[in-house]
Amino acid sequence: MDVRNFALLCADHHKQAPDIADAEAFWAWIDYAELRDSGSKWLRASEKVKLWVKASGGRTEPIGRGEMEFLAAMQFELRHLYGWTDEDFSAVSWEFMEEYHRVLDVATGRHFAVEKKVATHAWAYHVARLRVVAR
Repeated sequence: MDVRNFALLCADHHKQAPDIADAEAFWAWIDYAELRDSGSKWLRASEKVKLWVKASGGRTEPIGRGEMEFLAAMQFELRHLYGWTDEDFSAVSWEFMEEYHRVLDVATGRHFAVEKKVATHAWAYHVARLRVVAR
């Protein structure tokens, strides 16, 4: 019963959105998903409208992500939402993995009995990396 837990999402984005108590991070993911998927909202638009959008600097084609396996999808989110680089991925250690599981267990939950999603795991990885680097 918290207004921060009220977001109107389509069915696809509801399935993808992270289930986290961190409202700021959740809304950052919403902004990211809007930019990532903005092309898909023009699929049924007329060619005239699509040309106008493109002439105005917009994009009318969806980004082709296709079906990704779980780890590839999580890496995609970490790269595009949190700015992770190859160096960040190569610096993963056991200390990082322990912190990741600590964050995942304490700061996330199951939403309507659904397993944790790619976006939830990506957020926990990012928070864990920030904590380990800060030590």
